[in-house]
Amino acid sequence: MKTIIALAFMALATPAVAQSNFGDYWFQFTTKWKGESKCLDLIRSGSQRNKLRMKSCGRSTTQQWRLQTIGGGKYQLINRKLGNAMCVDIFNGGPSNNETEMRGCDNYTGQYWSFRKDGDWLRMTTRFRGPGMCLDLFNGGPKDLQPQLRECADYTGQFWARKAVARVK
Repeated sequence: MKTIIALAFMALATPAVAQSNFGDYWFQFTTKWKGESKCLDLIRSGSQRNKLRMKSCGRSTTQQWRLQTIGGGKYQLINRKLGNAMCVDIFNGGPSNNETEMRGCDNYTGQYWSFRKDGDWLRMTTRFRGPGMCLDLFNGGPKDLQPQLRECADYTGQFWARKAVARVK
């Protein structure tokens, strides 16, 4: 009986979201590597301001993301804290090449994200870099746990999951 109640509660807490309804929910993103304890988050201060990182999961709006459909199976990632005018983009060149940051939403292919199923996980790619470059995480160093695009491979930091945490009002 306890198992049935727990399963029913989990079904209510994390609604099944059809791909066509992505924009109706705020999501938290986790990776296979770091598990459900680390969520994609927004850096709000310092020299890394408006870049992304993985941080302990909580209720912060900096960890809530909406997928705004732009057609053709592509989405812009919008952060709840920053609102609809800012989207996740990819640096092109320089010391931050292929890293993520928030920029004004526009018609930039670095903001056009695709989500490809890979078993129970998702692979995240951009139109800008193509399907061979997957969103991954730095492992160590000053940029530890910050996302960047890397060549798609069998790295657990490239396997993402999303969980609906709130309905967009």
